[in-house]
Amino acid sequence: MDAAQILYGATSAPPSAEATASQPAPAAASVPASVDESPVPGARLVRDASLLYDDPIEIAGSTPRLDEPDLSSAAEVPADLNLGEYAQLIQHAEVAQVRDAIVAAELGASTSAALMDAARMAIRQRGGSAMTAAEAQAASKACESELRRAWGEKYDTNLAKARETFQKAVAKAPALRQFMVDSGLGSDPKVLKLLAARAAKRPGAAK
Repeated sequence: MDAAQILYGATSAPPSAEATASQPAPAAASVPASVDESPVPGARLVRDASLLYDDPIEIAGSTPRLDEPDLSSAAEVPADLNLGEYAQLIQHAEVAQVRDAIVAAELGASTSAALMDAARMAIRQRGGSAMTAAEAQAASKACESELRRAWGEKYDTNLAKARETFQKAVAKAPALRQFMVDSGLGSDPKVLKLLAARAAKRPGAAK
């Protein structure tokens, strides 16, 4: 299974390697030596278990509050998300696009902050290089296996929720699609669990 199929689905997977072979490869993200590796302060721990999804998800050192209100405009995206640094690291999306994507995906402040931290950590761990095709395929298979084990009969339903949330973001920042493949975040079980959990727990979500 292609890594993209876990998060994107077969009908919306990125172009194949053959289709993009003639296109120049994107420049590898450089990792500034001065980047602060501490977690973004916007992703704070939640101590009231009643506010969390059935299975609280810790990612990038924090447990986001999944029932917090949506952000209503890009102006409400917290400054401490370090968006400028994020955009510089991935070298794909402009800050304005990422801000709009956060709002469109209905993630909320602490979930957005946790995902930002996960992205930054993934970039550092890979030294700014993209996953190879073999690595992506292995990660995809491992991700599917973990999610099927964790979700059981809810696998298809939860995966659909994660995909829907992600597609809302991609509609505003298309470059995030390839970034999720390159960084490995698109085949990270914790990321997909978080996207699905936020979709299920956010205010106004269908029960």
